[in-house]
Amino acid sequence: MFVTNALIISCLSIIIPFDGVVNALNGLDVVSSSSKISSRRGLLKQFQTNTAAASLMIGTACLTTAPCQAASAVVVDPSVYNGEYNDPLHPLCQRRIRVEPNSNVFHYSGTEVGGDNNKVVRGCSKAEMKEFGSRKGAFDGTIKNNGRISAGDGIHEGKWEPADSVTSNKLKYTDVDGIRWKDGTKWIAKKEKKIAEQAGEAVFLSYIGFSTLAGVKGFWDFVQEKRQEA
Repeated sequence: MFVTNALIISCLSIIIPFDGVVNALNGLDVVSSSSKISSRRGLLKQFQTNTAAASLMIGTACLTTAPCQAASAVVVDPSVYNGEYNDPLHPLCQRRIRVEPNSNVFHYSGTEVGGDNNKVVRGCSKAEMKEFGSRKGAFDGTIKNNGRISAGDGIHEGKWEPADSVTSNKLKYTDVDGIRWKDGTKWIAKKEKKIAEQAGEAVFLSYIGFSTLAGVKGFWDFVQEKRQEA
């Protein structure tokens, strides 16, 4: 405990200016003048109490400083943006982001409805694409050190929003992973099937296929047998 409290103060003093630590300690009654502590046990207990209080005061002050706030920020791996997305504003339109390996540079590719100068809030169904026309879009951008994604166009500026990480009655789709853009809309990350799930589906479909063939063959043999009896 003796070493731990001293270590806490030492570490926190690196983050908070030294004069802040001194001011915090000056506000404490290190050894009360009204009661003399004669025993080593009493002195140790008093020191532990005072250093614990100092640690609490310094830690509280730390929460309001920029270094502490930066340290507590959530670190986002750029690769989390890799994948395909559903865009609720443009159903069936393609949304794909590919992040360069070991890099913060990404490439977007997708489809839109309408011409370059005739953007409409529509989906990419066959009927809509036939009526309004369709086009492909692409742009590059970066994922900043704070984890935010940016195309540098003032529009595609957002951040990664994990499922159930935000509590809001105004925002939609807070219960799923995706990208929350600056205008409040969200691209929903498509869940990729795991290899085990894909293998399980393949085995199941194979079983159904063999079972169907076996049933047809059994019925055919039954018909032939009845013909021979007749």
